[in-house]
Amino acid sequence: MKNASKLQAIVEAKCPRRRQEDIFKYSNLQLNKFTETNYYYPVCGLKYKIEPRFFIVANYKSYAMSVALAFIGGGVIFRK
Repeated sequence: MKNASKLQAIVEAKCPRRRQEDIFKYSNLQLNKFTETNYYYPVCGLKYKIEPRFFIVANYKSYAMSVALAFIGGGVIFRK
């Protein structure tokens, strides 16, 4: 899978740098262990971790989408 496209690597959950190793330790079918990922890839030396501010930005985006959905839903429900 050396010459795999980025889209194919995303679908198959491969390492973002070399696209050879799996990101997740277990199969997608094992739902109780689905979120366990490899933190180090020996082939390319990449240390995979979430950015420190990932959850802060995710909270802001979630809040903005919730407010927008509330206004749209309110407009649909209370229109004349």
